[in-house]
Amino acid sequence: MVQVKKAKNYYPSESHEQIVFIARVRFFYPHLVFNVMSIPNGGWRHKKTASQLKKEGLLAGAPDILVALVRGKWPGLFIEMKRVKGGQVRKNQKKVHMHLKDQGYKVEVCKGADAAWKVFEDYVKMECPAGKYVGISALPHSISALKSPRLPGWGSGKHEGVKN
Repeated sequence: MVQVKKAKNYYPSESHEQIVFIARVRFFYPHLVFNVMSIPNGGWRHKKTASQLKKEGLLAGAPDILVALVRGKWPGLFIEMKRVKGGQVRKNQKKVHMHLKDQGYKVEVCKGADAAWKVFEDYVKMECPAGKYVGISALPHSISALKSPRLPGWGSGKHEGVKN
C-alpha cells in the first residue's frame, strides 16, 4: 500500500488568495465589477515586456487591488494581498502605501482572502458622504465635452478607430 504524505502547513499562494477574493466580489457584488480591479505588478515577465510595462506606468510596490468607491472619508481603498503565512510587506510597498495614505486613500494589508473580504465588506457598507460622489447625471453627455488643454485634439473625433 502506498502512503501519500499530506503537505504540512500548506498555505495558498498570494495569487490564489487574490483569485478567491475577486471571485467572491464578482459573485456577491456583481454590480461592482467595474469598481474592483487588480493592479498586476507581480510575477515573472520577459525583459522586453517588463520594460514596456514600466514605460506604461507599472510601479513596483503598488498595492494588488483597487476598490474605486468613495466611502467614509476615503476616495478609494487599496488592498495589498499577502499569503496567510509567510507574506512580507517590502520596503518599496511600505513607501507606496504611505504615499497613498497621505493622499487620503484607505490602504490595508490583508493576509489571505478572508481578511481581504472582511476589509472589503466593512468598506463597501460605509456610507458615501454627500457631495463626494459624482453620479452619471453629472457627466457630460458627449465625448466632445471632455476636451483637455493637456491633450490636444481630444474629443475632436480625429483619433484612430473613432468613427464619426
